[in-house]
Amino acid sequence: MKIYIAEDPGHAWAIVDADWLASLGIQATEFSKYSYRSRDNMLALEEDCDLPLLVKRLEEVGVKVELVKSSVNSRCNPRSWGRIH
Repeated sequence: MKIYIAEDPGHAWAIVDADWLASLGIQATEFSKYSYRSRDNMLALEEDCDLPLLVKRLEEVGVKVELVKSSVNSRCNPRSWGRIH
């Protein structure tokens, strides 16, 4: 499974669908307050603590993970989303 990483000069986030994670038994409440949720229920999971947790949980349920980075030179869109919880 490819997980897309949105990266700006200051930070990066894994962008995943909250409903898809819930279907695997992974809830948004498992992640830190440093991650974000969009209005359409996408999650931007913080790179330092939440992304490793996501990868670990996915591998536990048999999902092989490939990280794909996408860099931008300005503030990244997830910064404008609301906090995850």
